[in-house]
Amino acid sequence: MSNGLIGVFRISKRVCYTKLMCVVLACFFSAIARAEIQLTAEEQAYLTQHPIIKIANDPDWEPFEFVDEDG
Repeated sequence: MSNGLIGVFRISKRVCYTKLMCVVLACFFSAIARAEIQLTAEEQAYLTQHPIIKIANDPDWEPFEFVDEDG
């Protein structure tokens, strides 16, 4: 197989993993959104004081998280 075809296969594989993970995460978060979460008063106070929650990804945890040439 030529290097060009191998490159296309790798990109296609990443695209498939990304789409699959999007579907899985959408289902997961959809289920969570419907679930009722009981927070303690301390947890509620924390969220009130910190309304913005920052997250980061692990770029070396393919296929779940990665950074490609498009960022």
